[in-house]
Amino acid sequence: MEIHFIVNPSSGKEEAVDRVNDIVRLLDEKGYETTTFYTEEENDAKNDAQSIERGVDLIVACGGDGTVNEVVQGLAEVNSNTPFTVYPQGTVNDFATYLNIPTDAETFVRMIERNQVIPLDIGKMDDTFFLNVAAFGVASRIGHDVGSDQKANLGRFAYILEGLRLAPEMFHDVIEFTIETDTRDTLKGEYLFVAVTNTQMVGGFQKVAPEASISDGQFDVIAIERGGLPQISRILLQLNDGGHIDDEGVVYFQASNIKITTNPPCDVDIDGENGGQTPKIIEVLPSHLRCLANFKEETHGEYTNN
Repeated sequence: MEIHFIVNPSSGKEEAVDRVNDIVRLLDEKGYETTTFYTEEENDAKNDAQSIERGVDLIVACGGDGTVNEVVQGLAEVNSNTPFTVYPQGTVNDFATYLNIPTDAETFVRMIERNQVIPLDIGKMDDTFFLNVAAFGVASRIGHDVGSDQKANLGRFAYILEGLRLAPEMFHDVIEFTIETDTRDTLKGEYLFVAVTNTQMVGGFQKVAPEASISDGQFDVIAIERGGLPQISRILLQLNDGGHIDDEGVVYFQASNIKITTNPPCDVDIDGENGGQTPKIIEVLPSHLRCLANFKEETHGEYTNN
């Protein structure tokens, strides 16, 4: 089995590269063939994934959101059948957490040996593919307004600080959303935040979309109405257990094709990166890629990390 690592040496903290080297050493000792590519500039990960994918059995994306996004772009563009997985080095890597990916080197190697390869839905917006979430509204700016130095030095606390900085703007600005889908009547309203997500986790919160699955051919859409601080605080406190989907200030449903228009145009965050501004059309591509996961069990074709 040949395993190819695509590593962003500047992602996360410096010891991240040392942990990748530990994984490679353990795999070499077990008789696996390994190769490693270190990125230096934008699109290196994408181009390397495309050039290598037919010659290896597994690709491991080692980095933060940007590195993982590039690997996905590269594989999705060529409809690759080569499985990939993620070794998280970023600050809030929701996709890796959802897949239950271990960060300990020995446990990561055992996951590779277990070889749990699953079909993976991905999203497409314009010409960009995404794994986890497309987020809309003032709150979506938090991800790409946090600088790389802040992420590396402060970790998740950097996102909290940025959220506090943007709080006055979030409550002051009025954004009127029109959301058209293939599963329900057109939704119109003033929303603080709208997310189209493939997994349950968004922004480090465990159960933003508690019914989401990466292999059901649908997105989960969550829209949080613009309201006062008490309402928003109540909703935020429930994002880790999923209780917010029953809140009167939340709209939650599933769809596979979605068009989002806003007045005025608003920022879009796509898996932690700047995705431009509305309007946007999003579609799900069912089972478009194959992914190595670390789920604990399989029930009726649905995988769980619980």
